[in-house]
Amino acid sequence: MMMRNPITTIARLAAALAVTPAVTLAAPAWAQTDVLEDGVDVAEEFPNYTLACPDGGYETGCDAFDVENAIALEGVDASAFADRCLYATEADCSVIANGQVNRADAAPLHWQILGLQPSDGPYIEMIVLAEIEGPLANVLLSQQVEGYFDPPVAVRDGDGRFLLHVPARNRRLGNADIMLYTSGMGWNWSSAQQIRADIDALLPKGFQTDNPIVFNLRENFAFAPVRRDDDAACCATGGLVSVEFEQEDNALTVIRVGFLEMQPVGERRYAEVILAEEEAQVVGFALFFHNYSTFFGSPGIYLEDLCVIEEFRGRGIGEALLKELAKISMERECSHLEWCVLDWNEGAIRFYESHGAELKHGWVPVRVSGDELKKLASD
Repeated sequence: MMMRNPITTIARLAAALAVTPAVTLAAPAWAQTDVLEDGVDVAEEFPNYTLACPDGGYETGCDAFDVENAIALEGVDASAFADRCLYATEADCSVIANGQVNRADAAPLHWQILGLQPSDGPYIEMIVLAEIEGPLANVLLSQQVEGYFDPPVAVRDGDGRFLLHVPARNRRLGNADIMLYTSGMGWNWSSAQQIRADIDALLPKGFQTDNPIVFNLRENFAFAPVRRDDDAACCATGGLVSVEFEQEDNALTVIRVGFLEMQPVGERRYAEVILAEEEAQVVGFALFFHNYSTFFGSPGIYLEDLCVIEEFRGRGIGEALLKELAKISMERECSHLEWCVLDWNEGAIRFYESHGAELKHGWVPVRVSGDELKKLASD
């Protein structure tokens, strides 16, 4: 579905850009694994994702192990994920989506998303994801939300590592995404809530991430708005945080965190950002700032980052962001709009050239940073 007007917000941000040392997001306590005598990895404890219990009631005292034990996998094949609810519950249960995730060097994973209506509570969605090939069927996920799940996506499959992203939304808590990963020695998983808590620990005092956190794990990237502690419930005025990830054997590692603090109008603005939203969800952004050309004798705009999360690409959002930035350039009487692109990114180069951009061959980016910048300043 094409967005009629994807550009809904322009926020002006100040440069409080901070690069942190690498911080490991180890799997949370509930995702640390023990190995049973039969070699099956299981979690020691789980977060409370148990809403619709096997007895059909809403939050009637069951726990994650009760829910997992109620998943009936004995003797099932791939067709069962489409044909019937595999969660043995007295609640009304129907299959609303199903499929499989293929893996390069291992058997596929099978999944179903269920719609559950407890006898005394709100509508619930649940995902069941399992390995069914081999001598022992294994439930990998059996999570529930008061919201929705999107189909799981394999974002990495190679080099002995596998990473699965399960997008989800919880009406009460915001993001409920789950990241499931393995390097061939059992499974671990992390939640959006746990990642958000780890990011918050790196932000300056008085700031915390807000919903939504937008994950683009194919490119090891995420970003989210930032709240101040005294913000009203409606609005996050703190700025924007961006995060870069790296997958290790049993953890996701944050290798870079950038925080752009929103600055009051009238003070120096180091950078500005245009946010693209769809149904109140941030789906892309363009981060830019002014420069000046002595050749043209006039100001210009430099586009530092243009990002659209993968599942929303192909809908004209990137083009809309670029057009909005061109309009701003004209309104501010700028002579040019420029940016850099990786020389191997042929798709992006074709996109930019189709909109009149010219590649500046012969120019090489030059940068001084970190200790070398300090040394240059002190000499």
